[in-house]
Amino acid sequence: MNIWPPQSGSSKRLQLIGVGLLTLALTLRLLHFVDRYTVNMLFRDQFDFLQSFFDGANMWTRFAWQHGPHRQGLGAILLTVIYDLSNWNTRVEGWVTAGILILTCLMALWLKYRITRAIVWGDAVIPLIFLTLFQYEQFAL
Repeated sequence: MNIWPPQSGSSKRLQLIGVGLLTLALTLRLLHFVDRYTVNMLFRDQFDFLQSFFDGANMWTRFAWQHGPHRQGLGAILLTVIYDLSNWNTRVEGWVTAGILILTCLMALWLKYRITRAIVWGDAVIPLIFLTLFQYEQFAL
């Protein structure tokens, strides 16, 4: 919420367009990255946390499966749906992960707008946080 100085309508529109264009550019960059670097191959610890899938376990066992200090939870249910629908294509998992990141970025921007009724230049940090490539291991390792 900006109290000082008052902003004109064109300044508000310019900020909204600027943050929107940044979000679009980062989204396209993320989608290009996923398209270029995801592979259709199980690797590293996927064999461990997918053991319940290999064992033919039911949904509750997959939900409660513990890999390290954490439980799989809803992630295992989502993986069940992804792998069943894609014939175990792990590239689809990367695309779904990217889609979730993009959706959460848009939801964060929407929430910020709902709270303050404005999108300002400082809100550019929201897409920079959500759509960063520093979390590349979710897609490419």
